[in-house]
Amino acid sequence: MRLLEVSDGFLTAGEVWPVTFGESPEYPFKSTVILASRGDYERILSREIALPEEFGAPERGRRVWPA
Repeated sequence: MRLLEVSDGFLTAGEVWPVTFGESPEYPFKSTVILASRGDYERILSREIALPEEFGAPERGRRVWPA
């Protein structure tokens, strides 16, 4: 699973740092999370900031919350 979380509560960094978690008994899947400010997210969409290759194209993402 790959998750890009966008929040006004995050500081603008101008880059992204993915954090990957391995499988566990509670969640048996590898997952990678990136936290981004709204400003960084806009830079991701305009391709000024690159996502890791495994995330794919940012415009192909899907909003999961709020619906």
